[in-house]
Amino acid sequence: SVRVNAWVTPQHFVVGCPDPSTVVKSPKERASSTASNTISNHRSQVDELDSRFIFSSLRNSWYMVTIVHIYNRWKNSEISCYVNGELASYGEITWFVNTSDTYDKCFLGSSETADANRVFCGQMGAVYLFSEALSAAQILAIYQLGPGYKGTFKYKAESDLLFAEHHKTLLYDGKLSSCIAFTYNPRATDAQLCLESSPKDNMSIFVHSPHALMLQDVKAVVTHSVQSAIHSIGGVQVLFPLFTQLDFTQHSSEELDTSVCYTLLSFIMELLKNSVAMQEQVLACKGFLVIGYSLEKSSKVHVTRPVLDIFLAFARYLSNLPNGVLLLKQLCDHILFNPAIWIHAPAKVQLTLYTYLATEFISTVTIYNAVRRVGTVLQVMHTLKFYYWVVNPQDRSGVTPKGLDGPRPNQKEIHSLRAFLLLFVKQLIMKDYGVKEDELQSILNYLLTMHEDDNLMDVLQLLVAQMSNSIPRLPWVHISPFAQRNGHPVRRQVARGNGVKCRNLMLARKQTVATF
Repeated sequence: SVRVNAWVTPQHFVVGCPDPSTVVKSPKERASSTASNTISNHRSQVDELDSRFIFSSLRNSWYMVTIVHIYNRWKNSEISCYVNGELASYGEITWFVNTSDTYDKCFLGSSETADANRVFCGQMGAVYLFSEALSAAQILAIYQLGPGYKGTFKYKAESDLLFAEHHKTLLYDGKLSSCIAFTYNPRATDAQLCLESSPKDNMSIFVHSPHALMLQDVKAVVTHSVQSAIHSIGGVQVLFPLFTQLDFTQHSSEELDTSVCYTLLSFIMELLKNSVAMQEQVLACKGFLVIGYSLEKSSKVHVTRPVLDIFLAFARYLSNLPNGVLLLKQLCDHILFNPAIWIHAPAKVQLTLYTYLATEFISTVTIYNAVRRVGTVLQVMHTLKFYYWVVNPQDRSGVTPKGLDGPRPNQKEIHSLRAFLLLFVKQLIMKDYGVKEDELQSILNYLLTMHEDDNLMDVLQLLVAQMSNSIPRLPWVHISPFAQRNGHPVRRQVARGNGVKCRNLMLARKQTVATF
């Protein structure tokens, strides 16, 4: 049982090529030059394994082509073709080799005659021949390594890509490395000589020299990944200063290009998804702090729905990543929880953000690990006081509002946004059966410093609801902290206020306690 694996990227086909299936040779074609075969009555089955489906729609793209042959002594042998780690074709074949000649020639991407009608035109990455037929799971795991991989599956640290643990086990448990019969790659070349690069302790299948010769006009081209190129100039942090140039206009237009921010963020997020080293670089240099500060200082027209979608998609990605907690915390602190970035964005964009935080985010993220519960409650109350006020608190409360240097949501939209922010606070508080003293203190401080009824009503409703819900179960959870953390001055201040709704709400709370 054998398996042939190769990465290829076709560019074009030579004029006169009768069928794209000649690009990737089937096993019967590879053996025809050195052994006589009897494959009669099975030709139609084997022809199903041709590769026309690979190149019929896309060219100049990388594909991993895998051919697996499983020999059966008492019945037909099996042959399968995988493309990009997925089974593309399967068939059975009777294959009798009736010859004593030595199998001394093998051509990759060409027939023995190398005529123009039967050659592969394009690029070919690493080629492997395994002495065992590997499983579909192993093939898929190899595909995760990408077309740039040229190793021998020995060292887990050889790739900077992120893998699931079960894929790592399949790749580096020693089975793949030990069954490599031969492998060739463009990095291990010397002029037209292509060096065989299988592990030295593997048994050789060659009688003479294992090295191969590249045909005329075939050249070894070594390319480098984007991650490797950026590493060579200093790491992902060299891209961060580009955010300070978002407000620069193009020579051909005086208007700002709002797609630049989205394009730059998309590029950076893709780099981070595919590189552990770059994630560590962002953590070390506080990359999201730099990006958040740049977005604060730049024009708010750059904060669009696509930009928000990029951040939310990356937050979802990090929440499912075992080692993504620290990076998610940095993303939350400096981007998602930073109202200075979002206050001037369209109201629908803000509503999408805070709806996500109050629902999907709070239900999936591990509190205390990715989000500091108490600190987040304090941050949200600060956001409500200085950014998402209903009535300007400058005159009566003496609080200097922020976010006045651009368009703000209207009063109706502010009410909706505050509702989701307070729902987010409520979901945080409900963790571990009750409010903590520092969280309660932050809410009471808000009520003590804000004097406008419209700015107080929804926060007071949250507090009363939490107290009412907790009294039947744990009467000490809110009552004792309320008394200890300046709760009674808040009650007296609200009672002296001009708002009838606030006084009625406090009266309802008093009746609830009395009933209990």
